[in-house]
Amino acid sequence: MKIFVFGGTGFIGSALSSALINKGYEVIVFTRNAHRPKPIKDDKFQFVQWDNFSTQILLEQFKGEYGIVNLAGEPIGPKPWTKMRKRKILESRVTITQKISEVIVKANVKPAFVLQGSAVGFYGDRPIEKLYEQAPKGTGFMPDVVDQWEKALEMEIEFGIRVVYTRLGIVLGKNSGIFRIMTLPFRLWFGGYVGSGQQYTSWIHIRDVINAMSFLIEDQRAQGIYNLTAPNPLKMKDFSAILARKLKKPNWFHLPKFLLKITFGQMAEELLLASQEVYPERLVKMGFKFDFPTLGLALDEILKKD
Repeated sequence: MKIFVFGGTGFIGSALSSALINKGYEVIVFTRNAHRPKPIKDDKFQFVQWDNFSTQILLEQFKGEYGIVNLAGEPIGPKPWTKMRKRKILESRVTITQKISEVIVKANVKPAFVLQGSAVGFYGDRPIEKLYEQAPKGTGFMPDVVDQWEKALEMEIEFGIRVVYTRLGIVLGKNSGIFRIMTLPFRLWFGGYVGSGQQYTSWIHIRDVINAMSFLIEDQRAQGIYNLTAPNPLKMKDFSAILARKLKKPNWFHLPKFLLKITFGQMAEELLLASQEVYPERLVKMGFKFDFPTLGLALDEILKKD
């Protein structure tokens, strides 16, 4: 089977593409620059030039037995959300997803599945709730973005196509940009928590992300929304304490809420200070096993010397 991947050159997309090739799939990544060096040296991996807008190229490719993975989207942090940046964050997700949806409707052969990237940002700031897949949408910019992002594929469900939405928490791994940002203050001896430290952080190791996505692609029962987070979310104070211990660095610095709001504005409120205690209930009920259910185990793997 061919699997078409949008956003396949990013941290998650490249790791997933490699895993899918190892499972025997042929992976085609749509990119604006098909002449770049291929990150995976394998005959089953290829780039196809696409400008994110035209539909003819996609129609020519969507044939035979195939599935679709859509992970495309502008990074959401750690810069302030100006009006222009918010527009890019929204349009980079919704416009591409709408184009994919439009082509699927026109295609003579429909995909076996669509796995759609998403985010726990859907839930917004929920400091006193445990959040499962059935929890309603929160309020704010990110909940609105994720809601529109997911709804852009509603037509596919009407066609009877198996659509899976993967709401990701913070993804941790050696090559993760967010992990480098999180560890930098500790490496500079200014490590600590932000805000009150009581806000919950929902995270997941990159290997569990890839294993979970592969699991959802291959299990025909999988349909609808799945939280892709480790089963043990942590309060920010506890998260920073474990991170400091694993890095063998002090954990003494506290960045107050007002300073974060002055520096980053709405981005700080919704990403750094929001509390989201998210649980992967549906994945667990389907029998998925996490390799890294606790932060300590995840950090041991990420920080080990090669």
